[in-house]
Amino acid sequence: MKKKNFFAFLATAAFTTTLVACGGNDTGSETGGETDPNDSGNGGEEVEGGNANLAMFSPPENLFNPILYTSLYDAHILEITHEGLVQQNEDFSFAPELAEDWSFNDDNTELTYTLRQDVKWHDGEDFTADDVVFTFTSIADPEYGAAGGVRQEYVNTLVGYEEYSSGETDVFEGIEKVDDYTVTFKFNEPNVQALANTSIDLMPEHKFADVPVSEMASHSSSIDVGEIIGTGPFQLTEVLENEQYVLTTNEDYYLGAPKLDSITWKVVSASVAAGMLEQGELDYIPRDFPAADVATIEGSDSLTIFEQPQLGYQYLGLKINHGPNDSLTDPDTWELNEKLQNVEFRQAIVHAIDRQSFVDGFLRGHGELLDAPFPEASCL
Repeated sequence: MKKKNFFAFLATAAFTTTLVACGGNDTGSETGGETDPNDSGNGGEEVEGGNANLAMFSPPENLFNPILYTSLYDAHILEITHEGLVQQNEDFSFAPELAEDWSFNDDNTELTYTLRQDVKWHDGEDFTADDVVFTFTSIADPEYGAAGGVRQEYVNTLVGYEEYSSGETDVFEGIEKVDDYTVTFKFNEPNVQALANTSIDLMPEHKFADVPVSEMASHSSSIDVGEIIGTGPFQLTEVLENEQYVLTTNEDYYLGAPKLDSITWKVVSASVAAGMLEQGELDYIPRDFPAADVATIEGSDSLTIFEQPQLGYQYLGLKINHGPNDSLTDPDTWELNEKLQNVEFRQAIVHAIDRQSFVDGFLRGHGELLDAPFPEASCL
């Protein structure tokens, strides 16, 4: 093979499985606004107020910064507290969030957003174009990678990224504030992923303006309860580290205050989660319910399972090159793994693997085989 990497694709990531306790007395909609007309109602009658208990299987790393977090469990919190310019709907199309509209220039190299003018951060400050420019400029900052940042794909197609990220210039030309509620992204070439590339959750400039990117991860506005500021329907207000994380309603949310008073994320073992649901100690497990437990609770009258394909996959990779730990991304430093240079030998290894056994065994049938590096759900 001519490519330097060779992967044997075993299976998709398991179907995303969520588990809901039906008929609870204190559950409701997680977000503000009107009732979802597509809601099947399987979760019981809609109520006002109360708390919803959600489960996560590992504690967050307590880095609640949308451009620097790396843990899925920190993302559980950020998905509720922070927002981006656009979001994807159930059809995977992009819909407005903090932006109310957008337009492209004639050759699709510029994307201009018109922002909502009724949005406030949790501390009451106005959300403006300055926050958008600040967020993307921070990701392009020369110190971003060294600070642990991994989201360069949101900026590396923008004009001037290489010059700004290398320190050759102090001005990032790829994003421009037109006025307080208008911002333009400028791409090096027409970009079919422009909306996706500008959809990251945003940071408040007024909290981080004087903070070097290298120090953002340890700043109070990234880690301390009450200092973590977003625009979302809930704010993180209480933490019992490694045990539970409480978010309370944002009464000034621009789409209307949420129907719930609070959401409590509980860190629980996957082995006891189903039992906690049946006992009413949990209301919802939003992701990755253990496939081994699905069959045991499918007949329960008090629990409802929702399952859908994930936008992800699992693979087994064959390491045909060696590289020192500090140069994993520099091909010039790699050395050949002589044992795996024969393409027919690599193919033989792959053909010898019973891929279906991974789906049947580890995933209990809740998965499917792939022959390409993208999930089937991305083609729906």
